[in-house]
Amino acid sequence: MHALEKIFAGAAGKDSVQTGEIVNCKVDLAGINDLYLQTVKSFKEMDGIKVAAPENVVVFLITTLLLQPLFRRKITKL
Repeated sequence: MHALEKIFAGAAGKDSVQTGEIVNCKVDLAGINDLYLQTVKSFKEMDGIKVAAPENVVVFLITTLLLQPLFRRKITKL
């Protein structure tokens, strides 16, 4: 089993899982990338009402922070 499959199997209380299998797990930490608005849209499309444990959600802003200098350079050259 792949390392991620082992993590999911443990969280689901199963001996093993396979790629493509749908499992129900207790999520101890959820990460959201910096395309936050798409995340909110997807949550609403799944009829999400409230995040069960917002204290266990982190937002990764690294992509936007790394690309900002590139965007500034392109704007400056215009």
